[in-house]
Amino acid sequence: MKMKLCEVDWFNEDVMYRRIYEVLNTENMLPKPCDIAILPPEPPPGTRDSVYGMCWPFEKTIWFRLWPPPYTDFAHELIHLIPGKDTELEEIYAYNLSTFVVELAKRNVKPPVNPIRLFDIDSTNVIMETIREVYNYAFKDLADFFMWIGVIPSFLKPKAGVDGFALELDPAYNEKTIALITISEFAAGCEYDEMQFRVLLRLLERIKNSRN
Repeated sequence: MKMKLCEVDWFNEDVMYRRIYEVLNTENMLPKPCDIAILPPEPPPGTRDSVYGMCWPFEKTIWFRLWPPPYTDFAHELIHLIPGKDTELEEIYAYNLSTFVVELAKRNVKPPVNPIRLFDIDSTNVIMETIREVYNYAFKDLADFFMWIGVIPSFLKPKAGVDGFALELDPAYNEKTIALITISEFAAGCEYDEMQFRVLLRLLERIKNSRN
């Protein structure tokens, strides 16, 4: 039997769930809690054992295998309820941004614009400027930055014809894809790296300022 999210005990008793909801409701992008239906934890017919959450956006219905669900699972399924996303990137939005959303909620930080706006960024120059600003260091480019933190995302490749190990951008990746992967890397790392969290928050501030 379906319940309304606003009637579920764990949503009302644990402030983190309400904070996660408020983060993702920035710009009023989510249905109201009493307009979101939640199914009981028994798996719907045919659900694979590896699946712990599902969302039916048009019906405004979500399901979790575990009650209460892990915070990242809760954020993941709420992201699916936000309309207007690029349908080809639907799972990338939900999977890659959920950790950042939970981190905002843990810190009780209300973002200046909705976190899904991060994937509106298609300029690596904007990202690079923000990295330099937050880290207070003049990194040459994204290859220089990722070499410094010891991470090699898929859009970088070894640079040929140089002494030692160096990286460069792989021309097979366009700028929009590089921006998406970079933001995803920061979203995954923000739980453990304060500076990466600050970069994402500053990017959201820049998005808001660009509208004013």
